[in-house]
Amino acid sequence: MSDCTCHDHGEAPAAAAAAAAPRPDWDTYFMDIAHVVKTRSNCSRRNVAAVIVKDRRIISTGYNGTPRGVRNCNEGGCPRCASNAPSGTGLGECICSHAEENSITQAAYHGISTKGATIYVTLSPCLMCSKMIVNAGIREVVYDEEYSVTEQTRAILREAGVVLRRLDGYRRPRLVRWACLLPCKRSRPARSARCGSQRALCDRAARALGR
Repeated sequence: MSDCTCHDHGEAPAAAAAAAAPRPDWDTYFMDIAHVVKTRSNCSRRNVAAVIVKDRRIISTGYNGTPRGVRNCNEGGCPRCASNAPSGTGLGECICSHAEENSITQAAYHGISTKGATIYVTLSPCLMCSKMIVNAGIREVVYDEEYSVTEQTRAILREAGVVLRRLDGYRRPRLVRWACLLPCKRSRPARSARCGSQRALCDRAARALGR
C-alpha cells in the first residue's frame, strides 16, 4: 500500500496557489473575459473587444475587425488601417466594425434581446457606438481604457439614462497583457507608433520575449 500524500503529487501547492489568488468580483470577471475576446480582433491598428452581460450571464461578445465575409484587416482588408494615416484620422474610410457594434449586431443576428444589459468594453466607446448602445436598450457601459470620450458622447449617454463608468484599479491577467505580442509581426518602431497606450507594456514584454 502506498503511503504517499497529495503533497507528493503537487496537489497541495496547487491548492495553496489557488487559495492565494483572490476571487475576482463580477466586474473584473467580465472585463477579464473581454480582454481574452480582444485577442480575436483582426484589426491591424488597435485590438478592442466588448462583452454584453445580462443577469450576470454573457449573452454576446464582439471584437473589432472587418465585416463578415470580408478579408481580415490584418491581411490587408482595410486600406485605411494598412496606410500611414495618423491615429484618429481618415476614420470615414475605415471599413472595420467596432467591438460594441459587433457585439450588438451579433446579439440581433441570433435574436437575443440586449434590453437592460451591461456592456463591458476594453476601450471607451465612440459617439457612433454610444448611439447604438442607447438604441439597443443597454443600461450600463463599463470600460477599461479611455480612448476619447467626448462631452457629446457623455451627454448622450447621460440624457438616455445609460451609466458610463471606468473600472478603476483594474489590472489585466498576465497572459492577456502579453497575448498581443505572440502573433505580432510589427517591428518595435511600428509597435511603438501604433500601439497607443500599450507602448510601454509592449516594449517591456517584447524585451522579455526577446522580440
